[in-house]
Amino acid sequence: TTMQVIKPAGLDRKDNELVKLNFGGQRFLTTFTTLSNFGNNFLTQLTSGHIPSYQDEEGYFFVDRNGATFAVLLDYLRSGSLFVPKHIPFKAVVSEASFLCIDLAPAFFPSLQDGVYSSVNVGNILFIERKKEEPWIFSVTGILSQEVDRAETWKEFWKEPATMKGDCINLQNFQIQVTEKSELIVSQIDVVRKPAKLSCVDPLNRAAIPNLKTEWWMGNKFVDGKYVLISFANLGSRWVCHIKKDLPNQNNHPDTIGPYDVEILSESFFLVKGYVTGFWVFLQADRILLCYNPFHSKGNDGSLVQYQKGWMRFAYQG
Repeated sequence: TTMQVIKPAGLDRKDNELVKLNFGGQRFLTTFTTLSNFGNNFLTQLTSGHIPSYQDEEGYFFVDRNGATFAVLLDYLRSGSLFVPKHIPFKAVVSEASFLCIDLAPAFFPSLQDGVYSSVNVGNILFIERKKEEPWIFSVTGILSQEVDRAETWKEFWKEPATMKGDCINLQNFQIQVTEKSELIVSQIDVVRKPAKLSCVDPLNRAAIPNLKTEWWMGNKFVDGKYVLISFANLGSRWVCHIKKDLPNQNNHPDTIGPYDVEILSESFFLVKGYVTGFWVFLQADRILLCYNPFHSKGNDGSLVQYQKGWMRFAYQG
């Protein structure tokens, strides 16, 4: 068998067009649609002529990788389900998926969006983020409250890894189920208590997460007729946050709340901690979502309690 070097030229592949692949001597026949089921990857680029390739006289694209491992990924691209035979190490499949840039996340709770979730009463707040290289492991951060008007919590958990078992995500003694409506049903194992239902407030956009900015952000709501502003400052050993209320077009001194210490829980979700109050902050590409959490407060912060019954959206003003 002779091989021919194919230089990048850019082919216009049709979705139902047959594609011939040769992985380490093992041949596969599939379609371009199958290869692109979960987005572009190494193989869609290879067979579209966007990267250099080797083809034999029968038109098979040669890839010098393990054929048995790729067979598992091809079945996943075909069916959407990932089944790994016992004789193939799971880590080998993960490594191969990483090399081929095939997204494995849809195999593990495809309806679950990374992002921030909360219940109607705002007492329950969870931020869920899965590792890109290990999408079956979830980082779950948040607070689950038993009652709206009490400063007690079921459990606080910070940066704790969660694992998937069956149709549930398990975290410590909690179970998280995803409904068809992409809502989360959170239950506490071995405890007779009504499960909490949480809805997605804002999904995580990994494509454009900014660094923590020091410039001002302006809120979309007024408090006592005043704008609400938020800013961050890096003091070297720690980050702090200031929250201000300022009347527009007037030279009076703004009401200042803070500085509050900032505990960074992930690159997009963190907790602003005051003496008697706390704020959940979710950082996105072009906005900040802030939620006052009454379960970190003993009261005594009337203005913030009044307006922060839900999430407040801040637009970047830098």
